[in-house]
Amino acid sequence: MACAVNQPLGRPDLCYTFTNNEKKHISLEKHTSFDNTETLKQFLDAVDAGNDPFEQETPPCCNGFTIRGNLIWEVLEPQQDALFQSLKTYCNRTKRNLHLLYIRDSYKGEKGVARLFDLPITHFDTWSPFLLSAPLLEKCKETLRVLRSVGTLYRNVDAFGVLANLEIINMKVGLCRDLKAFGNCKQLHTAYFDGCRDLKDLTPLKDLQHLECLSLMLSDKVNIEPLLAPGAFPALRYLCLNEKAISKPEDLAALQEKIEKVVIQK
Repeated sequence: MACAVNQPLGRPDLCYTFTNNEKKHISLEKHTSFDNTETLKQFLDAVDAGNDPFEQETPPCCNGFTIRGNLIWEVLEPQQDALFQSLKTYCNRTKRNLHLLYIRDSYKGEKGVARLFDLPITHFDTWSPFLLSAPLLEKCKETLRVLRSVGTLYRNVDAFGVLANLEIINMKVGLCRDLKAFGNCKQLHTAYFDGCRDLKDLTPLKDLQHLECLSLMLSDKVNIEPLLAPGAFPALRYLCLNEKAISKPEDLAALQEKIEKVVIQK
């Protein structure tokens, strides 16, 4: 049955479908997507009238919403302050997922971008050179659960260690070399570092109790010894490695014995 909130309020999005057929255990989150102020206002007006569209379906068919396109910038305009505050209040009250889809090249500009992080962002998805600075990460550290970064040139990711509630990270970032900060992300269960060619040391991740999925598709220099250590990576069920990272057949056999699914990327 179609979800009533999607017509005409928005369109349905399946968030974080950055999986392939091998990564079946990653759950998908169905969000309602807004790309203009008219539909967002319509949604919030319904909420103010006591008719929250998300609560009209039994069981609920959407668990959050996505703000995308020019709407990201429109809600920052001074004349939209009431809309911004209404959105912030709604998200804080209901604890619903709030996903920002940030593709800078299609937007008008970046003025006041820091204010976006006054919103309780749970999912942040950037397909641009936009950098999440330490002050921005500090602002979203309590709420951010899912982060995807494509095309961003991070040389240092130390600041990401404040994301205590981060559950999913997907970084296609060629310059990322050090994973130390992510060892502080104790709730992390899925980590894709597929674009990080220069990764070498996985030790910072070895004690994460919830890490089930780890993908290192292009990391041909990574040292796999931490993966083989007794007691390390206790929850790991899926591992994707570059074939150049494995020099001995017995190491591959040991990984396959320890981990439910091992995929070797050629």
